Amino acid sequence: MNAPTNFRVKTPVVFQDLFRPRRYKIYFGGRGSGKTMNFARAIIALCHTVYPTAERGGLPLRVLCGREYMVSIADSVHFELRQAITQLGLDAWFKVTDKAIMSKVTGAIILFRGLHTNIMQIKSLGGIDLFWGEEAHSLTQDSLTYLDPTIRRSAPLGPFGQGSEMWFSFNQHEDDDPIYKFAKCERGSWEDDRFLVRSCIWSDNPYFPPELEMQRKAMELDDDKGIYEWVWGTQCRRLSSRIIYKGRFTVEAFEPPEVVERYRYGVDWGFAVDPSVAIRCWITRTGDKLDQEHLWIDHAQYGYGIEIPELPALFAGDSPDESIYKWTNTNKRPGIPDILRWPIKADSARPELISYCRGVGFNMEAAEKWPGSLEDGIAHVKGFNIHIHQRCKQLATEFRIYSYKEDPKTHEVLPVVLEKHDHGPDAVRYALDGLIQRRGRLAIWDRLGKMR
Repeated sequence: MNAPTNFRVKTPVVFQDLFRPRRYKIYFGGRGSGKTMNFARAIIALCHTVYPTAERGGLPLRVLCGREYMVSIADSVHFELRQAITQLGLDAWFKVTDKAIMSKVTGAIILFRGLHTNIMQIKSLGGIDLFWGEEAHSLTQDSLTYLDPTIRRSAPLGPFGQGSEMWFSFNQHEDDDPIYKFAKCERGSWEDDRFLVRSCIWSDNPYFPPELEMQRKAMELDDDKGIYEWVWGTQCRRLSSRIIYKGRFTVEAFEPPEVVERYRYGVDWGFAVDPSVAIRCWITRTGDKLDQEHLWIDHAQYGYGIEIPELPALFAGDSPDESIYKWTNTNKRPGIPDILRWPIKADSARPELISYCRGVGFNMEAAEKWPGSLEDGIAHVKGFNIHIHQRCKQLATEFRIYSYKEDPKTHEVLPVVLEKHDHGPDAVRYALDGLIQRRGRLAIWDRLGKMR
């Protein structure tokens, strides 16, 4: 069977420019615009059709996919590229391993690297025709500085016979991010003989998913335009003293240590258009006196419009034993690892949901509440160095915009927490139930310990 070489790649209009030669191709914009998947499809199409011709010196195409932080292959775009291969009907013509993806037709190879700890090693790779930097807003200036002269192959090499190319995709964050300044994104979409910069949003994606549309509409109705335009549009975030966790967390790639003393799970229930959320986290302590505490959050599952029978699949994914657990995972959600093995603390506002989840195998209890428990919980969480895994994109977004109320006339920040973008942060608070101290009182586990 011959490999299909004249297949069509259905590409939304804004992404068709990826097939035009430029040294730098930079796409930025809000959630749901389809940047990652369209980049993946374009790269797979190139790997399948760019042959090692005499003009190319008999060399196959070499692609490097990098991001600032990558601890394992799961932190890369490996999954999206595999999806693109299947969508294009090319499974038979690619070899996929844990470390690389190779075309059986052209010999093209796709490699994956984290830049933060490997930037000097990348210089020794050489012969890279195309670099794709996903989540490029997190790239440091050092990474960009080293990458630019490293990704260099002269014409007629490169995917379009014009020399090597550098592709970047990201959701805009701060206007002083190195890639934002490098691409002059404040100009919007623009191009010259070296740069092709495109802004894109959800409406540019003809396959914009219904679940994201529910999120978008809810935010459009409830929020000020600044936040909405940052999440769904093309505007940068405006830092504000109202942001509760500003400067308290980082978004990065990490893996759990071999031994975790205790995983903590928290659940917040959704109402109407609000999501139900489950998270997993754990605590580590460092420092000479073990007085520096770190909170690590590595999984967060959000579900919109989830019916009660669907909650187990949202939290745990596919049932591990259908003879015991009777739910099915119709949405093919991955679930949160080991959530069935550990205690879970949930919002006490829905005791009937807690009872239901207990009945189908979850070790779930209501988190304790008291007057001021919200403020006490926030104060406790802010005492940690918080690490959010980069896969938890919506949780990271909520931590970036979870805020206090502002007086509309004086613009003073008030000691009142807005009940918006609080679902993930609330789930984190519930996961820490038993550790959070009431003002002037010991945490519940400390109190119980002193009673023995």
